[in-house]
Amino acid sequence: MVAAYINQYRSTKATVLSGLTSVARYRSNQLVTNFVHTDGIDACNALQYGEFVDMTLYGMNESDSYYQGYNREAIAKGNWTGTVDEIAQRIANGFKNSSSHWSYLGSSEYSYIAVGCTYDEASSIWYCCICVSSKNYGG
Repeated sequence: MVAAYINQYRSTKATVLSGLTSVARYRSNQLVTNFVHTDGIDACNALQYGEFVDMTLYGMNESDSYYQGYNREAIAKGNWTGTVDEIAQRIANGFKNSSSHWSYLGSSEYSYIAVGCTYDEASSIWYCCICVSSKNYGG
């Protein structure tokens, strides 16, 4: 539902990708214990989603290789309450009203989108990750 509201605000709709959605869901789960932007590559590597970047071609170790599955992400957390629809609206509105997030979430440069949301019962906090990509990495 968050993706649907984001798409209502965009001038060109983004296509939701199922593989990228798996990454966004994985990321939203990571955010519960580590609310930072630095674990995105881990999600793509764990799910082997996206374009494989072989760093051995550049003289580096195989362990330096990674999967690039999206271009940008937006993360948020909050103690939103209400129906599923109301929470989705609040999340989408928050991103729409954040000029730094909306500069890429609303951009037609990124024609693919995925959303993952996780609710942490222990803290009553929602965590959300939106991934956007300019490439379709196979669904």
